Amino acid sequence: MTSQHPASEPEYWRQRWAEGATGWHRDGINPQLAKWWSALEIEQPQSVLVPLCGSSLDLQWLASQGHEVFGVEASDLAVDKFFEVAEVEPQRRPLGEGTIEIVEAGSIHLYCGDFFTLRDVDFPELQCAYDRAALVALPPTTRPLYLQQLHRLLAPGAKVLLVSFEYPQEVKAGPPFSVEEEEVRRLAQDLFTVELLSRFDLKGKEEKFSDPAFSYVAETVYLLTTI
Repeated sequence: MTSQHPASEPEYWRQRWAEGATGWHRDGINPQLAKWWSALEIEQPQSVLVPLCGSSLDLQWLASQGHEVFGVEASDLAVDKFFEVAEVEPQRRPLGEGTIEIVEAGSIHLYCGDFFTLRDVDFPELQCAYDRAALVALPPTTRPLYLQQLHRLLAPGAKVLLVSFEYPQEVKAGPPFSVEEEEVRRLAQDLFTVELLSRFDLKGKEEKFSDPAFSYVAETVYLLTTI
C-alpha cells in the first residue's frame, strides 16, 4: 500500500507512539460512544472490532457492556500501555505464522500489527465495529482501502458506530483529517448504508481547534450497516 502521506503506513504510528506524540488519546471514555452505542440496537453481547484502537479506554467500556472486544493496533507501545493502565497482565500469542501478535486478557484481545493484513478468518464472526479515530487518521488515498478492509472483516448486516471530524482542511494538516459527510457517503457506497446520527459543534470547545481560522469544527457520528 503506497501513499504520499506517511499516515498510511504503520511505521508512522509506531513512531508517533515512540515520541509520545499522541494528542488524539483521551484519558476517559469518548462521550459519543456512551451516548450513541445504543443506536446499534444490540440485544445481546457481540464480538466488536475496534480498528486502529491505540490504548483507548473505550475498549474497557465496550468490554464492560459484556462484549468481546477485538482491537487492532500497529504500535506495541500502545498495546502495552493499555494493559498497564488497566493493571492487567495479558497473555501473548502469535496469530498463525504471520507478524501479528495477539495480546489479550479477559474479553479484550488486541491484535498488534498491520490492520490491512488481517482476514475475516483471523476473528470470530464480527457483528459490530467501533471507529473513533481510524478513518480520520488516514489520508484520502487510504480511506477507500480502509473501508473495503473493514467491510471484508465484518459479517453481513454488521453495524458500525463511526465518529468523524469536519473542519476546513486547509487550516490544519491532519491527522486527524477532516472527513465530511459527503465523503463518508461516497466511500461507503456499495459497502455500507449510512445514517447520520449526530453533528456536534466543537468550535471553541477543544484547545486544538481554538484557532479563529477554524470557521467550523464538528464531530459527527454515523451508523453504518454492511450491505
